[in-house]
Amino acid sequence: MGTVVSTSPGPGDIDKGATIVVSVSQGPETVDVPNVVGQSVDQATNTLEGKGLVVTNVFGPQRGSVFTTNPPAGAKVKRGAGVDLYTKR
Repeated sequence: MGTVVSTSPGPGDIDKGATIVVSVSQGPETVDVPNVVGQSVDQATNTLEGKGLVVTNVFGPQRGSVFTTNPPAGAKVKRGAGVDLYTKR
């Protein structure tokens, strides 16, 4: 299910039997949060950015390895969404 974003022809009168093209948006593009567990903050950041995501916060040592993320790996999120990294030494 989506939202009608345009029609062709646009608003107005048309002839009976004329063809109408309706463009429907499926909503914002989503991506799966990749599994970055065990990666360094730099590696995880590169992986996430490669999927169109951004790191919003790092909780724990900057030089540690990632043990979990929020949202978690496998979650569907909008492209451009933020991901928090949780790290340990």
